[in-house]
Amino acid sequence: NAIDRFLLTETYEARAGVKVPISDEEVRANKILNETTKFVGDRYESGLLWKNEEPNLPDNSQSTLARFLKLERRLIADENLGKRYSAAINEYISLGHARKLSAEEVNQSSS
Repeated sequence: NAIDRFLLTETYEARAGVKVPISDEEVRANKILNETTKFVGDRYESGLLWKNEEPNLPDNSQSTLARFLKLERRLIADENLGKRYSAAINEYISLGHARKLSAEEVNQSSS
């Protein structure tokens, strides 16, 4: 009968013993919740469910260096732009948003 078929369809997930398929994303989210959820003070905290563990980033050092060298040539060619760029960088340094690296730090980060 039509009513029985309707009720059977509408109560599919509510019936005992029926296993609902779980996606890989749900499995990963449950794992993150189980491993990272903790009670802190008066609330619970848990890890970010949408954040990937280790993104696979390509090596773009060559294109980054090429863009830097092009910018450097442009700043040398346009003195006004160079002064404005230098002023902006100095402002970042004075605000604590950036700092000049030592030679040791530069050599360490390039290896």
